[in-house]
Order: sequence, then C-alpha cells, then structure tokens
Amino acid sequence: MSGRVTKRSSKKSKKPIIPQEAIENLFDSGDEVSGRRDTTEDRASLHRFATKNSLPAAMPCTYCFKNKKECRFDDVEKSSRCLECVRRGRSCDGVRVASTLNRLVDQQEKLEAQEEEAGDKVLILHKELMELQSSLAEAVSRLQRIRKIKKRVKERGAELFERGMQELDKEDNILPALQSHEEWVVNDLQSLGVPNDIDWASLGLGDEFNDVGPLKSSGVGESSSGVVGH
Repeated sequence: MSGRVTKRSSKKSKKPIIPQEAIENLFDSGDEVSGRRDTTEDRASLHRFATKNSLPAAMPCTYCFKNKKECRFDDVEKSSRCLECVRRGRSCDGVRVASTLNRLVDQQEKLEAQEEEAGDKVLILHKELMELQSSLAEAVSRLQRIRKIKKRVKERGAELFERGMQELDKEDNILPALQSHEEWVVNDLQSLGVPNDIDWASLGLGDEFNDVGPLKSSGVGESSSGVVGH
C-alpha cells in the first residue's frame, strides 16, 4: 500500500502546479464529483494551496465555532466551504451563517431606525401634549376667575337689591305717617281761619316760607276731605 502511494506521489511530483480545474471542482462541488476520483493526497494538496490563499471568515461555520477552529475561506471566493470543512470533506454552513447573520443585522438596524423614528414622534407628541395641557390649564384658570367675579357681582347685586328694598320699605312706612301729620296741620290752620291761597309773607313769616305753597294741595284736599267727612 505504501509502495503504491509512493509511486503515485512520484508521478504527481512531475506536475508543475495543481490544476486550476481540480481546485474549482473541489470548491464548487465539494467532496463528491461525478466522473472524478478524489484522493487523500489530492485533498491535502488542495487544502495546503487554499490555506496559503485564504482569509479569516467574518463568521465561523458551525463546526469551526464548536471546535474552536480558525474558519478560513479562499480569497478568490471559489468555494462555499471553509478550509476545515474542505479538509474534512464535509459540508459547510459558513456562508449560510454569515448570510443569516447579515440579514439579522440588517433587520436589527432597520428596527433601530424605526425605534428612533417612533421615539422622535413620541417626543413631538409629548411636547404638543404639554403645550395643550398648559393652554387648557390657562383657559380653566381664566374661566374660574370669571365665574368667581360673576358670583361676587351677583352677590353684590342681590345685596344692593335687598338694601334698596329695605329703604323702600322704610319710605313706604314713613310716607303715610308724614301725610297724616300734614293733614292734621292743614286742618288745624284751617280752623284758625287761614285761607287756602295764603301769602305766607303777609303773615310776617318772611320769604323763607314762600316755597310752602297753598295750604291744601290736591292730594291733601282729597285726604282732608276724607278726614272731615269721617
């Protein structure tokens, strides 16, 4: 077995470089390619070549992550498998993991942008609400002052009305007594022979009594007639 491996190795050493077609078939189709035979030595050589022409993966595949391996991909992007999965001859989910992660990052950034926009709208609405509450408080305060003043004016009006009615009641109580006393004085003067159209100054009373007028006014005459008749 070892002799055959040595013999094949000597034949391989005559080739100047690894065929590009073999590299492409390995990266594109993986371990099983129809019509071609993949040997351990070919895999090792291709892995060695790819190792020198590879870059670290931004996101390791599941195998490399679990086994704490360095996950590397070829720098010409000829394969969807990392070097460790090429060496093992297994499928690789490195590209799929990175693609999924990129989609998640894009979705997260989109949600963060939407969150920021929603936050800005909340701040704007909060500011408008505060202004509305301030205007509402000012209007309610003004309404309260107006109603207090209106209440005081109404109370003052009621007080003045009550006072005015009391004054009228007093006058109504005084006037009959004054009128009765006036009639008594007129009758007394008549009994003394004082004429109705008396010139008060002719009695030596002075001019200050000229505004007294006739002895009987129409009201007094009617009242006195009633008194005399009575």
